[in-house]
Amino acid sequence: IEDMDIYDLNEALKQVNKADIQTSYGNLLRASKNHMREFYSQLQSRGGTYVPKYITQQEFNDIVNSPKEHGGH
Repeated sequence: IEDMDIYDLNEALKQVNKADIQTSYGNLLRASKNHMREFYSQLQSRGGTYVPKYITQQEFNDIVNSPKEHGGH
């Protein structure tokens, strides 16, 4: 589900210009990426794999191979 959420949030961010909505979508996007990292890590530890259906393979690889993201201060 994070795969689809990340795709949808990226598309939504292209459509909005209000800063508060962009911030909210950005926070949701960051959380979805963190969830994807953790879910994929758990899947890999059990010998599984995942092929993204909504985001590109490159975007997926970039997400799962990057460190956990933290919110703004």
